Amino acid sequence: MSRVKWMLPRSVFFLGIVVFGGCAWVMGNVAARNTKGLFQDGMFQFAVDAVTLCYWVVFGVSILLALVTVWASVLHIVSKAES
Repeated sequence: MSRVKWMLPRSVFFLGIVVFGGCAWVMGNVAARNTKGLFQDGMFQFAVDAVTLCYWVVFGVSILLALVTVWASVLHIVSKAES
């Protein structure tokens, strides 16, 4: 049985870096400038510090995903060069 090599186009990696990097940029700005808590119809009430922490966590996850995308694109380029 032969093995089929299937490679993603580079545009997929570029799109991932742009999307996750853009999300990180937006969430970093939102977290740095947050002055309001979160109130949802009287059911949920979160203080300003808790909401800011949540924004920073989303920022960190977005940075992590952007870095993973960069890493995957480097592996993609290296494996393509070895083939």
